[in-house]
Amino acid sequence: MNGLWLSLESNPGGSSEDFTLLGGTVFSSRQHSFSESLAGSLNLGGSLLMGSDYDMILINFPMSASGVLRALERPELSLFAFGGLSGALGLSMMSFDIVQPVPYTAQTVTDTVTVRTTMVTASASAGLQANLEFSPFVISPFAVLTWTGGTAETEMESSMSYDYGSGSADIPLSQSAVYGFDVLYEPANLSLSSMLRADRDYTLITVSVRFVSKRYMNGIEQSPR
Repeated sequence: MNGLWLSLESNPGGSSEDFTLLGGTVFSSRQHSFSESLAGSLNLGGSLLMGSDYDMILINFPMSASGVLRALERPELSLFAFGGLSGALGLSMMSFDIVQPVPYTAQTVTDTVTVRTTMVTASASAGLQANLEFSPFVISPFAVLTWTGGTAETEMESSMSYDYGSGSADIPLSQSAVYGFDVLYEPANLSLSSMLRADRDYTLITVSVRFVSKRYMNGIEQSPR
């Protein structure tokens, strides 16, 4: 369980104004091995944030389920297939005042408007990874495809009789792909990683080198497969 306290200060029109967000998150994860070749995990969470102004409330419920299958096991080759589903339900609410003119008079009234937004997102992913042993190297190429989409709806409610309407929109289905490989040099416990991420809007290439401690490697070797 985590907590968050965030304080912001703005200066509209030369006057100082503080804004504070206060809330917390709860997250739970469950992992289970169904056999020596199949394992899965389930993750659930929730968060709540409340703002000091505008009666702001932000709520989010993320959830995901994933699995991994060891499809092939040979002395110098192993192949894994994995996939998962994830989604999130987001709710937000805030209130503010709108000054409205009174018809046929010079007077105005203040209408308090409440804005409620509901957003639902979902994604699915699938991938493959192979571990190839060429002593003293281990080469691990992998590929992952991810599809993401969702929908959002906003409603504005008047404290009087004004009609501000509502609106909804679909988050277009998008696809992204990640390709890469890891190369582990066992005598020095050095790992070289390269990854290419491509989707409709951008392409990202990353390369990194890291040292893998013997203690970490021993933990992997001793862990049950």
